[in-house]
Amino acid sequence: MRFSNEYEKIQETDCFDPILIADTELFVDPFAVFEETEGFFSNSFEKMLRFFNQAFILAANANRDSKTISYKKLESMLLFPEINELGLGYSNTNTGAGASRHFCKQMICAIYRSIDQGLMEYKHFEEIGIFEEGIGCDRISDITCNILKEELILYTQEICKQYNIPMVSIKMPHIRFDFENLRWIDGNIMLPWNKYKKRAVLLVPQRFLNDLPSINYEGFGDYIWDNMNETLRNDLNYSLKQQLDKATIIEIARHNPQWVRLYEEQVERQGYESYDIKNDPTGKYIWASNVVQEYIKNNPLSFIDSEGFAKCIQDICLSFKSYIENEKGYELLWNEGDKPKPESAVQRLLFGVMKGYCLFLDIDISKESNAGSGPVDFKCSQGYSKRILIETKLIRNTRYWNGLEKQLPQYMLAEGIEKGIFMLITYTAEEFNKASDFKRKIKQLNLPYDIEIMIVDASYGKLSASKL
Repeated sequence: MRFSNEYEKIQETDCFDPILIADTELFVDPFAVFEETEGFFSNSFEKMLRFFNQAFILAANANRDSKTISYKKLESMLLFPEINELGLGYSNTNTGAGASRHFCKQMICAIYRSIDQGLMEYKHFEEIGIFEEGIGCDRISDITCNILKEELILYTQEICKQYNIPMVSIKMPHIRFDFENLRWIDGNIMLPWNKYKKRAVLLVPQRFLNDLPSINYEGFGDYIWDNMNETLRNDLNYSLKQQLDKATIIEIARHNPQWVRLYEEQVERQGYESYDIKNDPTGKYIWASNVVQEYIKNNPLSFIDSEGFAKCIQDICLSFKSYIENEKGYELLWNEGDKPKPESAVQRLLFGVMKGYCLFLDIDISKESNAGSGPVDFKCSQGYSKRILIETKLIRNTRYWNGLEKQLPQYMLAEGIEKGIFMLITYTAEEFNKASDFKRKIKQLNLPYDIEIMIVDASYGKLSASKL
């Protein structure tokens, strides 16, 4: 279910068409506004520079003394709540006040570390993700959208007025930053409403979205390996690129900030490229397509009691299997017909099918719960007694045996759940045969849990059931 299902005209705009029933794992890339020269966001890059310039000034004036007014203003300035109204990012992140304060401390440490290196400003603030652990794409996106929230609000309101989309009054924090008094302003604003999530909708230009910031630690790692290889090998004793893990890349960046500047200059020369929403190479968006929702509508399911609940969840999984194998659903799991999408795309598509059914059946479905022994993909429940876990793996994933023999059973034990479904996805005939053999071996384990194993053939080029 997307915003355009309720307001079709939204497709005529340049905005991202948000999914209303779940968040989309894409993020606003601050580098996207680097070349904006007109419209609502023409001054956005300068605004971000100005914001962090003020933060550096406050940090320098405070001199690490948390009792000073400058330090307290800095703390207040660097509190960036997640903007749920955008419907972007990770659905299960910790967005409470404690998490925001922890992130604020990280930001302050990052600024002081930059000052210690002789820097008094950011040209691209997202470089903090190269210098600091724990500052990922979701945090970078939160910072960007908080600073640009006033522009995002005006952008959304203009679209709604143009296409007669109704709006409601809501109270929102950080609707703009007061540069004169260096403080955030809260207030009431008019925005469209998401009846499924019971929250407002804030629209964003599609071109601003990415799966990673353009400037990121992985890109920096590639840059130094390609351009500073001799120094890495001879002076720093890194002979293999695999040795450059995240912690190592961050440590190298901290000792060589000039390399980060050179890397940023290269990114500027290459220019900006947003996430390819149309082809959706990692399956972050296609699962909520009208094709999937139409299939669910035409293949209804129901249940009555606890036994019926278990069968209903199994039937939903079988419906997903039928959609992939018999209704050309497999096409959503391939890029350009010859390259299969990653495991995460399969999980998102399964979630899209299950979420669609669960909305109609009043069943709660949650993603990647964790009970101490590692995450599972989904948990379906209706009250405490009706609970089923679902795990999805590509057969080509070499860790799939560990997932079945250890991860799912251990989680079931921790949660006190006796029913689980393990779904194996195959992309080739060879993988299908391997999965069938694997299923036979599992039956010999005599696991003390009720685990249903399903094999889904997602190979490309099959005829749909209607043409057989």
